[in-house]
Amino acid sequence: MEGMSRISASVTVFLLNVLLWLTDVQCINFSECPKYVTDSHLGYLDNMIDSQIESSCAIDVKLLKKGTLSDYCYTRGLIYQLGDLIRKNLKFRNNSVYQNNTAALLSLYNDQITKCVLSYNDGDKIKLIKKPNVCDSDIESLSPVQILEKVKQLFIDAKNFRIKYHTDNDCEELYERECENNDRKAESKVDETHRQKNLNLVIAAVLGILGIMFLCGLLYGLHYKRKYRMLKRQLNRPQQDPESPEERPLNNQEIELEEL
Repeated sequence: MEGMSRISASVTVFLLNVLLWLTDVQCINFSECPKYVTDSHLGYLDNMIDSQIESSCAIDVKLLKKGTLSDYCYTRGLIYQLGDLIRKNLKFRNNSVYQNNTAALLSLYNDQITKCVLSYNDGDKIKLIKKPNVCDSDIESLSPVQILEKVKQLFIDAKNFRIKYHTDNDCEELYERECENNDRKAESKVDETHRQKNLNLVIAAVLGILGIMFLCGLLYGLHYKRKYRMLKRQLNRPQQDPESPEERPLNNQEIELEEL
């Protein structure tokens, strides 16, 4: 009996190992993927969007830019970032309806979307794609409503991903090349900004000098105009011969003599 028990235990362990091996080599059935994102999940996000207060507050979010990426690589890269968008930005009061709905969305992402969109069949194994390179310059300032709308759109993209794309492509090199292009563009933009600032400073300096010259010329003209008026007034006065005696005093003397 003891020998039979040992044999039974060995067979059980063997069957469990076979089951685990079969589970590990099972391929993803991509045809099942579209049904995982339901209208209820999208409804959670609609309710969150409708509950938001209009605000000018903006949050800087790093998001992959389209650039020269194919639609496939761009969409897949953004869906990869969906998890971080949810974890970092969808925060609500503990045990609230919205917090519970957010947990359900994050579970959907981790359990189904990661498997359907971010994984691929590599022979007899399932592998997860590498995280796409996101450049430091790929930053968007989004309001809370815009973030929720972006999350909803990415869930819709994830729902339709395997309907649109039936084969997997390697995007890793494209992400790196696009990031390098974006970094060069960002550096070029910074250089152009510096050149524009320097040009503005030169223009401002030239305009300042011209303004000072104009003001000096204006003051110079006003000064000589005043001197000209003074000189003209002096020239228009009646001239008197300095060698002839004054008439009025002589006339007075003549009057005094007549009186005598």
